[in-house]
Amino acid sequence: MEQNDTVADATHIAAKIISDTPIDTHSFHILYEEPNETVFELINRMKETVHLLEESIKAIGIDVQLAVSKSLLVEHAEGESSAIRDRLIKRIFSHKNELDVLTLLQLRDFVLK
Repeated sequence: MEQNDTVADATHIAAKIISDTPIDTHSFHILYEEPNETVFELINRMKETVHLLEESIKAIGIDVQLAVSKSLLVEHAEGESSAIRDRLIKRIFSHKNELDVLTLLQLRDFVLK
């Protein structure tokens, strides 16, 4: 049983080392091919969502109507962020013939995190 645990630990460490390999810059440019759907746009949209959520939470004790209206804006912004994220992932996998599997997974994980 202890041998299985040792093998599992070694496998986990090896997988972490491989997955921490830097993404080459050429592959990373895939995330910037479309000017309106880049990682930068995704991050900006996520920041806006967090800001709207903060406003909604602050409004709860002051104006319930405002809090509800802000929460609807949060939901809409989350949907837009998800759509950008999904299109980025689709774009990554559209390059599957050009990239190795590790790079595809690293780019996907970068977008998902």
